[in-house]
Amino acid sequence: MKIVFGKRIVVGIYRNTALVAVAMLICCVGCVSAQSVADESLRDKRVSLHMKAKTFRVITARLMFKYDVPIGFEQSILDNDPVIRYYQLEPQLPLDPKYMGDIEIPSFTTEVSAEYLLTVDFENARLEDVMDSIVSQMKNYQWTINDGVVNIFPIKGRDPRLEKLLGSNVDEFLYGKGQPIGSIEPKITFYLPMFQKFLDEYDLGTNNDIPYLECYGPNNNIECAGDRKLTAPIILKDVTFRELLNKITKIKRGGWLLRLTRSRPDDPQREYLELKV
Repeated sequence: MKIVFGKRIVVGIYRNTALVAVAMLICCVGCVSAQSVADESLRDKRVSLHMKAKTFRVITARLMFKYDVPIGFEQSILDNDPVIRYYQLEPQLPLDPKYMGDIEIPSFTTEVSAEYLLTVDFENARLEDVMDSIVSQMKNYQWTINDGVVNIFPIKGRDPRLEKLLGSNVDEFLYGKGQPIGSIEPKITFYLPMFQKFLDEYDLGTNNDIPYLECYGPNNNIECAGDRKLTAPIILKDVTFRELLNKITKIKRGGWLLRLTRSRPDDPQREYLELKV
């Protein structure tokens, strides 16, 4: 009787374990399926863009600001220039509501070589078709959608160090609701252990300038884009660095940018990692 009873216990344990495993598998499949649907919905999003010979920064700003299309950009080393940044991307939404439509932010119009200017002419088109057109004019890049965010990445001149960083694991990242969006970037740069380890491994400096967007406000009540408060908490565990950037961007909106550069005239030999979130 004891042996039979023991067998029943073992069988019961196996049975319960199997049920838990099946339940977890169903949950995982459900999450993947839901994300696939969300990604496909973004591909099918309808946008209208009529812009001739504009910079990457101006065009991506229109997509992010007017159509709420989140965009992440990893720069090719073939487009690195110590003076001109051909591909800029504004990571934060503007405070001034007039820029959330068709009005361009004046400072976004920068002089770059004609080969880096982009032209798009679409009316009520699928985002997939618009992105195909944009990226086809950027000779070193491809695009996809990860975690509900458009990701533009190099197919030529991809720095293996950035590829390694984006695939590296982040144990945990927490950021509270109501905190300023502009403080997310320094929290990653200065307080994320895996990021610091990466900088030390390759002897990289950090190149994080002041926010790109000019500040706005009546009289002395001045606010900057980074002062915007987060509307939901960020609670991320056991994700890749790419997933971290994408998931943060989905919550805060806007975009992210990652590149290596030699942009310090006082130290031209050292490389700097530039992260914009």
